[in-house]
Amino acid sequence: MNVVGKTVTHIKYGNGKIIKIEENKMAVDFKTSVKTFIYPDSFGQFFTFTDKKAQQYMDLMLEVITEKQRISKEKQAKLVQAREYARKVSKKNNSHVVFALNDNVLEDIIDNGKAFSGNRVSGEFKGCPRVPKNVNANSACLLTQKAVDEGEEGRSIVGIFMTTEDFVGDKCEDGWIPSHPKYRIIWSEEFDKILFWNYFPEDLRLKKWGSSEIKYLPTTMIKKILEDMLALSGYDNQENEIYEFYDYFCQINID
Repeated sequence: MNVVGKTVTHIKYGNGKIIKIEENKMAVDFKTSVKTFIYPDSFGQFFTFTDKKAQQYMDLMLEVITEKQRISKEKQAKLVQAREYARKVSKKNNSHVVFALNDNVLEDIIDNGKAFSGNRVSGEFKGCPRVPKNVNANSACLLTQKAVDEGEEGRSIVGIFMTTEDFVGDKCEDGWIPSHPKYRIIWSEEFDKILFWNYFPEDLRLKKWGSSEIKYLPTTMIKKILEDMLALSGYDNQENEIYEFYDYFCQINID
């Protein structure tokens, strides 16, 4: 409803007419002067419409706004609680994982927002999902892949995501690690390729990945990879996304 031109009553200034609304500002002409108020918030305390339908419209609008504010506060409170939990969880040195993308497909991870830690390859529970015990709410999950006809030295980083803020690895019996809805990055092909094994000394670089889908990585390595992503992305739009990821990662992983 267009309320410009409607008559309103202010608890102090009396009757006036709305002459303009721009974004969240409302100008009201009280004949002796024109005053500006916050719109529509000021109707909750100071204004009422003389027109019944206009007042019903405003009451409904304020109800919707109040409900949205309530939901937003609840989400913010849960976010603060989750981040506090992530900071307090036991920060094991190797609490982050790298995926080989042997049992996962990158497009499926993007579409479904989760990645599979793979099945056990030996022992009593061979064939059962691998429980990612070291992974928690503070963990980053690095995504890598290589071409079929390429050697292991060609394995490159194609993305990274944080786990959700309530994730507990040793309770993840199905092996599916969920991706955080905000903190996830797919490395653009426009940027230089980042070779995964370059972050290891030569004598620790594997010739073959092996049969497991995931391996554990230390916090220092993930931090260095994110810093390289920031540097290589330059001033592209993706830089802000990477910086937010980097800032969040450091907040919950580095004391």
